[in-house]
Amino acid sequence: MNKTRIIQFLALTLVGNFTLQADEGVLTKAMSNTSAGTVDAQAVRKSNTFKDPQTTAPLQGIEFRIGPIYNTETNIDIQTGPRGQAFDLEKLGLDDPNLGVKADLDWEVGPRLHFNNSLTWIHFNQVGNLQGDVTYGTGMKLLSGSRVDTELDILKYEPKIGYDVVKLEDFRVMPYFGGIGAVAHGNVSAKTGGFVEREQGKISRIDREKAFTETHYFGTYLVGFELQYRFTKSFYTGCDFGGYYMGFLNGAVGKGYLAYDFTEKFSLRLGCDADWVSYDDSKLTVEGYTTTPYLQMGMKF
Repeated sequence: MNKTRIIQFLALTLVGNFTLQADEGVLTKAMSNTSAGTVDAQAVRKSNTFKDPQTTAPLQGIEFRIGPIYNTETNIDIQTGPRGQAFDLEKLGLDDPNLGVKADLDWEVGPRLHFNNSLTWIHFNQVGNLQGDVTYGTGMKLLSGSRVDTELDILKYEPKIGYDVVKLEDFRVMPYFGGIGAVAHGNVSAKTGGFVEREQGKISRIDREKAFTETHYFGTYLVGFELQYRFTKSFYTGCDFGGYYMGFLNGAVGKGYLAYDFTEKFSLRLGCDADWVSYDDSKLTVEGYTTTPYLQMGMKF
């Protein structure tokens, strides 16, 4: 009897050890699977985490660009007061294409933060016959057909600060806030042989050259956004849309370009700027638009 109990005890011990070892194996395997699953989950979460733009798109630093602009379309009417001096570019023959210069300085101050500057100068100088009556001074009108020598210089400066709300290796979106400052200086010389009409309705012939000069200053804020997309690391395109509204002064700007970085330091950019402005108060009225294609060489620092 004792022998039988001893055999049963040994058998139970062996079965228990085997069961315990099996349970330990299952537990170990389960723990291993759980650990691996945790690691895999961490890897998935890590791979799905949004990459910091600072690591996907390097800082652009400073880029300076300069080149000629070709003013293809101009339609601006400037007049001071109801009877004041007027510069209607179409009537003065200044709506033909003219040349100028455009210079830009773009500086990425820090990750996503930009300080951009643009300076544009356009010079108009043409001689021809007036295509319509133009008013000068108090109650004096230079009549259509009169021979005139006209000049107009427009200098415009646009500073703006922007922040890349989206910045990837091939695409970025930058809202910005800035301003526009401009100076317009016009000069009209009426040649002998033209005619003027004075306030009393009297028409007289110009027997000697008469010169009329006017200078105006203009400034406002500017709000907009800029988009840029890279087809490759060196070839990219972009556009810019902005505007301002102050009641008596309203306007909009639009820009587009194609650019190519042919070395790490030098680039080439082909683009076009379009501007529309409307200003009206008791002393000055300005209405018009311009389109100016340009070609720039750039250098990065």
